[in-house]
Amino acid sequence: MSITAVLVFAVYLLGLLLAFGRHPIFALFSYLWIFYNDPTSSWWGQDLPDLRYSLVAALVALIAAIRLKDVRTSTWSASGGMKLLMLYAGWTWVQTYWAVNVPAHVQGATLFTKYAILSYVIYKIACDRQNIERFLWAHIGGCFLFGWMAFRMNVSGRLETIGGPGVDDANLLAAHLITGLVIAGLMFIGIRGYMRWVAFLTLPFMMNAIILTQSRGGFLSMFAAGGAALFLSPKRYRFFVTGAAVLGGGLLLILANEGFWERISTIFEGSEQTTEETRMQLIKPQLEMFKDHPFGAGHRGNEFLSPQYMPPELLSNSGRRSAHNTFMAALVDQGFVGAISLILMYLWMAVTLLRLKRMDKKGLPVELGLMRAAVGAALGSLFVSGLFLNLLKTEVQIWLMAVLASLAAVSTKAIAQSAETSGRPPARVQSRGGYAKKV
Repeated sequence: MSITAVLVFAVYLLGLLLAFGRHPIFALFSYLWIFYNDPTSSWWGQDLPDLRYSLVAALVALIAAIRLKDVRTSTWSASGGMKLLMLYAGWTWVQTYWAVNVPAHVQGATLFTKYAILSYVIYKIACDRQNIERFLWAHIGGCFLFGWMAFRMNVSGRLETIGGPGVDDANLLAAHLITGLVIAGLMFIGIRGYMRWVAFLTLPFMMNAIILTQSRGGFLSMFAAGGAALFLSPKRYRFFVTGAAVLGGGLLLILANEGFWERISTIFEGSEQTTEETRMQLIKPQLEMFKDHPFGAGHRGNEFLSPQYMPPELLSNSGRRSAHNTFMAALVDQGFVGAISLILMYLWMAVTLLRLKRMDKKGLPVELGLMRAAVGAALGSLFVSGLFLNLLKTEVQIWLMAVLASLAAVSTKAIAQSAETSGRPPARVQSRGGYAKKV
C-alpha cells in the first residue's frame, strides 16, 4: 500500500474519531479531506477499500451534529435558503414519475437530497464565529492542495482536472478554486498573527491553478468576486480590500502564461464564432425542451433530449449536449418549479448579504463583517460562473449557502448581545430566517 493512501486514510479516520471525542467539526474536516483527496480519481485509490467515504463522513457528521447543543435563536429550517434547498430536493423525487431517464434521475435526486442534509450538518456544526472560520480554513486548505497538485504537474494545454467530485472539468475547477482564492484573500486582510501569512502563501498556488485552467468564465468571475468583496467589506477595511485586489491583479499578471492570455483575448474578439455565441444558440432549443416538458425532464434531461432538439453542429462528439448555464439547466431538468426555486435561492443570498451589511451600523463585529464579505464574494463569483456553466451539482455552492445561513444566525445573536452589553434596553428579537426582527 502506498504511503499516500495510508496518510489519506489515517487522516480521514482520525477526523471521524475526533468528531465524537472532541467536536463534530472534525467529521466535516474528514468530509472535506476526502473531497480534496478523492480516492476514485487518484492513482493511489486502488490501495484503499472500496467505500463510500464521503457518505460515511457525512453520516458521522450528522450523528455528531444532532448531539451538539445550538445556542443560536434561529434553526436551520427557519432559513429561507435552507427551505428552498429542501423544496428543490423534494421536487426531484416527485419528478421520478415522468423523468426521461429514471436511473439517471434517481442518482440526481439522491445527490440533491444529500446536499440538503449536508447543508443542515454544516449549519448545525458551524454554529459560531470560531467554527465558521475553521470551516472556511478547511476549504482554503483544500483549494491550496489542488493548487499544490497543479504546481507539481506538467500541464500541456488546459488543466482539465486534478480530482474531486464535480470539479472534473477545467471551467468547474476554476469556479471552485476562485471561491478559495477570494476567501483566503480576505482572511489575509482580516486575520492577525501567523495565520494571515498562511493565507497569503496559499494565494499564488491557487492563482496558478486557475490560470492553468484557462477559463474565460473564471477570469470574469474573479472581477465579480473583487467587486462583491469591496461592496460587502466593512468600511474600515475597504482600503485594504482595494489593495488586495490590486495585489491579486499583479499576481495574475506575473503568473499568467501566453496560452492563458490567448484564450482570454477571445472574449473580446468578434472575428469568429466564440464559445459564448455557441452557448447563446443553445438557449432556443432549450426553451423548446422546457415548452414540451414544463414540469422538467429530470436530472440530465437537457443532455438526453439534446439530440432531438439541437442540430448536429451544436452537439458534442458524444452526440449530446449538456447545459452550459445553471438557470437553463434547472429550467429543463426541474421545470418551472426548479427554475423559480433557483431564482429564489439567488434572491435569498442577495437579501441575506444586504441585511448582514446593514448590521454594521448596529455594531456587528468586524470579524463577522469580513466573513460576510468572504462568503458573499465567493457566492458572487459562482453566480457569474453559473452564467457560463451548469453549477447545479457544484458542491461548494451548498457549503457556502449553509455557511451564509449560519453566519446570519450568528450575526443576529451578536447584535442582540451588543445591545445588551451597551446598556440599552435590548429589543426583543424574533428570529425569522436567521435575521433579527424587532417586535
